[in-house]
Parts: sequence; C-alpha cells; structure tokens
Amino acid sequence: MTKDTYGEHLILDTGNLFCPRSLPADDQREAFEAKAKLYIKAYKKHGCDALGFGGNDLKALGIDFARALEKEAGFPFITTNILDADGKPIFKPGTIVERAGVKFGILGLSDPKTPLPDGFTVSPPADAAKAGVETLKAQGAQVILVMSNLGRPDVQNLARAVPGIDFILGDKQMSIPRYVESKDNSLFVGSGQKGKYINVITLNITDLAKRPIVVRDMGQKFLKELQQLDSRLKRYAKLANGPARPGTRASNPDRYKNIIERQLKDRAALLEKVKALRQVDGDSPFVTFESVAMDKNRKVNLEVQGWVDAYNKKHPKPKRVRPKGAANRRIKPVKGVRGTKTAVKPKATPGTIVRPNAVARPTN
Repeated sequence: MTKDTYGEHLILDTGNLFCPRSLPADDQREAFEAKAKLYIKAYKKHGCDALGFGGNDLKALGIDFARALEKEAGFPFITTNILDADGKPIFKPGTIVERAGVKFGILGLSDPKTPLPDGFTVSPPADAAKAGVETLKAQGAQVILVMSNLGRPDVQNLARAVPGIDFILGDKQMSIPRYVESKDNSLFVGSGQKGKYINVITLNITDLAKRPIVVRDMGQKFLKELQQLDSRLKRYAKLANGPARPGTRASNPDRYKNIIERQLKDRAALLEKVKALRQVDGDSPFVTFESVAMDKNRKVNLEVQGWVDAYNKKHPKPKRVRPKGAANRRIKPVKGVRGTKTAVKPKATPGTIVRPNAVARPTN
C-alpha cells in the first residue's frame, strides 16, 4: 500500500482486528499479545490512519493493554459508542484526516448486542453517530466515514436515521463485497475478513457541495451479477432434475432445490436494487470500487515479512490433531461412481500477514 500505487489515500481498519475465535488461555496470552503488537507495528509501517476499536477487541485485549497498544501505534483507535463507567468513550470518539485538500471525518461504531466486560457499555449507534457527525462537521469535516461493526439491519437503520454520513465501512457479516451499495443517502461497503482482501474506494471529487456521493456504472455491475446468477440457476436446475448419484453430493436432489430457492431470493433482492437505481447529476462526486485479493503471489514488504517470520519462529502454531468422529472421517469412494469426493477437511487457519481492510482515496 504505497503512495505510488494509490496516490493520496486513507488506510482504515474497520474494527475487531484483535478478536480471536475464542479468548486466549493463560498459557497463550504471551503469544496473543505479541501478535497484537505485530499487527500494530505492521499497520504503522504501512501508514494506517485510524483503527475502529470494537467490543470484541475490548474483550480480547483488556482496556489497559489496548491503551498501551494505541500509544505504540501512533494512529488513533476510534470508538464513538463504547463508554466507560463514567459514560465517556474509551478512546477518541472521532478524528479528522486531511487528504488532497479534503477533510475526512471518521467515526467508529460498535454493536450494542456485543457483551462487554463489567464497567463498559455501548450506547445506541444512531444517537452516538448523530452527535459525532455534528461535532466533526463543526470542526470542518467535509466527508463523513463511519467504521462499523454493526449487523446489516443496523447499518440500514443507521443510514436512514442519521443524515450526513457519506460512507459506512464494514459490518458483522464480513462477506466479501462485490460493489458499493446505496443505503438511503449513504454508501456502504462490507469489510471482508481475515485480511484476504483490501477494499479500495476511489473518490472522484468535482463539487463537494453536491450530495449524495454516487456510484458510477452500477447498472452494468448488477446486470453482470444477474447473468451469473441465471447461469448458476440453470446449472443447479439441471442437477436437481438429473439422476441421483449415490456416494456424491448429488445423491440428495433436495440439496439442489434448497440452493435454487436461496438463489431465487438473491435474484429478487438484486432486482430490487436495480429498481432503486436513479438518475444522478453528472457533476456529483462519485466513487469507483475495487476489492483487491491479497494472494500469496502478491509482493509484500520484506521488513514486515521479517517481523512475521520472527513471530512464527518464536510462537510456532501447535500441530493440529484431527479429532475422532464422523465429521472428520474420510468419505469412502463408491466404486465405479465418478465425481466421488474424499475428505472433509477442517478450515484453514487464518494467515498472519496483516492487511488493512478499507481504503478511501480522494482525487482532484
């Protein structure tokens, strides 16, 4: 992530970066804290501008260690609606970063349903966002970004209830985003997960006085997705109507019928998005979007890779032991049946290399 590649840019992580699948045991605490420090060191090296601090981060790190990490980071942890026992945000509720002459106001919202340690509460996101937007705009912010750890329905409610939010970045669903979605007068992009993608949002500025900021070429993207859905539906319909094949997934035709029902719902939802498209002013600020896969062949910073290698050498991963049980047994191939699959494999462990989740880049 360099200025040569992306020009003037912001690097943001939308939150819950430090959240493991389960809280570390006492004998794993040293390795967990070392990994958290590695994340922050790498983010600092890559020029991260702000990090959303979520409720799961608080549970995993504890407030004292989290505050020590922020001091090492050199960039702010943002939490607009996680409050301490005195009713004050545990970190900065918002910040302003200027790029290419544009002042970006940044907030961070956590899900009120996330259970927190004793002494901490989460205020309603819409109330916290309204106050945050007013404060940032009074300080001169021109574009408002919200780093979100909310559920998808809460994202929709936030966009509807709080005017003045230009972008909502991230949600709890963590699915790989394919495009920028319009939510009332806000634009929404999911965050993905496990550092597998960087979401690059390019903001093209003509006249910032005009709102809303719009997305170009959405009709073409929806049409392409609709064609892909129709192609999958035809394929699954053929499988559902074909003969059952013992020993394979196709042995149960109902499986394909369930998939078809889900994809028909997806198709109906996509058609609703197409109907919601509207004509926009040609002079309005607009965005383009790219989700960049962080594959193993992508060039990495050698210094950061050295830190990762040193961490892995000091804290090697424990060997996986396959538990006994039907879920992990190999499926015995049926003789003479094509397409028989073998093992049910456990999920791969997340990678160690840190990749920021969302980037907003302005251009003049």
